[in-house]
Amino acid sequence: MRVITAKIGPDDHFRGIHAVSQALRDAGIEVIYLGTGQRFDRVVAAAVQEDVDVIALGFHYGGQLETIRRIMPALRENGLEHVPVIVGGVISPQLAEKLRAEGVAAVYPPGSSLTSIVDFVRGVGAVKQ
Repeated sequence: MRVITAKIGPDDHFRGIHAVSQALRDAGIEVIYLGTGQRFDRVVAAAVQEDVDVIALGFHYGGQLETIRRIMPALRENGLEHVPVIVGGVISPQLAEKLRAEGVAAVYPPGSSLTSIVDFVRGVGAVKQ
């Protein structure tokens, strides 16, 4: 399993995405951490180059819906419509519904367990086998 983790935009709150990246690594999953301040097109390019199984994005200050509305078509245009996108961070239940409607596979608001994220990624791997 290969997962890209990244923070989109000028948000420097990286504690959550670091914790997710480390939990995935501890579970034996290969993580390509792109860091903070990423643009959606850079994430898509890396997903193509690295042949990833999951894209995990962290947000803190908003812009989630706008970013997802850009990244999902870009993934389709690059033949990656099968790659699940998961999103974490400060996300209201109403926004979570909208993100899912745009194609996000899973949403993890504050307080979500790292185990649930690892289990989701492992589940993607189990489906691929």
